[in-house]
Amino acid sequence: LDGSDSDENLAGLGLVSDEGTDTEDIKGDPTLAQIKLLKPQFTPTQLDRFDNFRKVTFGKPAVREIMKRVTKKTANEAIVVAMIGITKVFVGELVETSRTAMDERGELGPIQPRHIREAYRRLKMANKIPYFKKQRKVFRRR
Repeated sequence: LDGSDSDENLAGLGLVSDEGTDTEDIKGDPTLAQIKLLKPQFTPTQLDRFDNFRKVTFGKPAVREIMKRVTKKTANEAIVVAMIGITKVFVGELVETSRTAMDERGELGPIQPRHIREAYRRLKMANKIPYFKKQRKVFRRR
């Protein structure tokens, strides 16, 4: 997501700004220490992208509704929060791989659908996306 998205557009996508919670106050976290070391080395574009990644999260109602449609059951709060985290990591990987594909082709600007399809293909080939073939049933009971 780029910085031009308004809060209304984010809410329409099921994304919510998480600006009020600052997790950098947590002491003793090695990941946060690494982030503090890397942040000064980011380009302004990378810094803006990273800040947007940190403060945007998927809305619980949207994730809960999708999970309910897929599993036909209501998920509890802990499972919804875990799925939000997994989804955010997946989208981050997809965006990062899309940007890599764009850099390899020498393309600039926003990510296009073709870049996302290429990133998905690359992640699938690297076994980072579970890919299940539908198995044919040879013998069926009636």
